[in-house]
Amino acid sequence: MLALELSNAMSAFFSNEKARQTEFIEILGRHGFHMAPTEIMGTSYCTDVDMRCNGFPYLIGELKDEMGSKGAEPVFQSAVYYTAHLRQQKRISPRSPFPCLVLYLIGNGPCMLFESIN
Repeated sequence: MLALELSNAMSAFFSNEKARQTEFIEILGRHGFHMAPTEIMGTSYCTDVDMRCNGFPYLIGELKDEMGSKGAEPVFQSAVYYTAHLRQQKRISPRSPFPCLVLYLIGNGPCMLFESIN
């Protein structure tokens, strides 16, 4: 049901990226996946959404209207967010193999891509 609900909802047209982000977060929340935008302490960065365990992100979501439409590419943006988070942690090295899954939700249609950062 989650996949169908996301597919139907994310196929809709949204007035802006924030509206898509809000709908995405609400749908996941109804299915027990609690994601939220999170500021990375000590930086000016804020993820579009992420999921954490003991303060460490294990999933970062980037929601974009288009690939390459403005600012940083979501692929590089999520990697920078993850690396910046690790640098802020005193318990783990920035070169740690601590894994993180990245979800890219791009465009007006249901286009979801996943990548793993190790």
